[in-house]
Amino acid sequence: MAKILSSLLTLLISLSSPAMEGNAGFRQSFLAAETGVQDATYLYQKVGALGEHLKFGITKNPATRYTQQELGGGSLRIIGQGERSEMLSLERQLHETLPIGPQERQLFYIQKQVENGLKPPPY
Repeated sequence: MAKILSSLLTLLISLSSPAMEGNAGFRQSFLAAETGVQDATYLYQKVGALGEHLKFGITKNPATRYTQQELGGGSLRIIGQGERSEMLSLERQLHETLPIGPQERQLFYIQKQVENGLKPPPY
């Protein structure tokens, strides 16, 4: 698990994974064929129109998770895929250790960050 988290954090820092431009051209079947995972859950980072971090989340289908209006010119960056339990665990670790985005609605993680000696929002 630590190796997966380390790789995930490296991905986030580099932001080298291409962003989904809205939902255009995104196909869940393509990702399944590419990764070999047929019933995958996806860990994503929602970013705003200027590339700013808004939130982390998981979904079964990134193509239908948000409408174009909800994305508001932003996009989703797929940062992991796998079994739901693994992606949920990674999402929780991200919420506990990385800055919380303005669209996060999980106040529990603000308290968790305070307990861990981190500075919660507003930043």
